Amino acid sequence: MKPILFTLENCSKCESTKKYLKGINYDVVEFPHNWQEWTFEQKQLAKKHNVIEDLKETAPIFVTGEHKLIGQLRIKRWAKIWS
Repeated sequence: MKPILFTLENCSKCESTKKYLKGINYDVVEFPHNWQEWTFEQKQLAKKHNVIEDLKETAPIFVTGEHKLIGQLRIKRWAKIWS
């Protein structure tokens, strides 16, 4: 499974996190900040990857096949190891 970076619109931490992930092949999924504005499809995708409650609180969230990394610093540490 290709990793997915879940982000929120106009999120500076999310944009910075993308820089840490250069050289890693991943998909980006961006959501509105207000979770009540999420589409049905966005909610289903977030549920499928078990990030819906986390994403209502904070972003970014990076999901690999075996890890769910919540927050810019955790993702940065992971990227240093794997990139």
